[in-house]
Amino acid sequence: LAWVLTEYQIEFERWPQAEETLVLGTLPYSFKKMYGFRIYRGRDENAGTLFEGKGKFVLIDINTKRLVKPSEDILSLFTDAKKEPEVLPFEKWRLEKKELLMRRGAGISHEYIDVNGHLNNAHSVTLAYKVLDPAHVGKREIKSIYVKYRKEAFRNDEVTISLYRETDDTYGVVIERDEAIISELLVKY
Repeated sequence: LAWVLTEYQIEFERWPQAEETLVLGTLPYSFKKMYGFRIYRGRDENAGTLFEGKGKFVLIDINTKRLVKPSEDILSLFTDAKKEPEVLPFEKWRLEKKELLMRRGAGISHEYIDVNGHLNNAHSVTLAYKVLDPAHVGKREIKSIYVKYRKEAFRNDEVTISLYRETDDTYGVVIERDEAIISELLVKY
């Protein structure tokens, strides 16, 4: 069995500075049906908040790729989580893909692969960064990043990364392989 990240949302108060010491933490939040929820926080050494985030996971059988409801034995391992089933609220969002600004191809190379042999979820943001060109989005700091994972990608896959303007300060990124969406990102400035 494995917990698989399906969605996360991060809100930034401010970005860290070079040579700044950070304190990073995460805790399980709760579980409901097939889902596990986790919270994240980044602070500076004076306990000032840099960012807060939340993630949504599902438990899968890695051989069959089917969702599995976590047993009480599995849930009992998460001693810091709420004991009652509760959903961690996520902002609902959908890309409108109003104005295509940029599209480029990329290959999934070895350094993007995780221990399960597929694209590490963290690298969806790495790929999105390839199209978040200041010529299109300006030289502003990112205020929030929302990511939804749809399908796996593997080493040597060729993907297409598209950047869309959603509003004046919000952009969407879609990562596709053969027109199948791998992940979608909403980036707010």
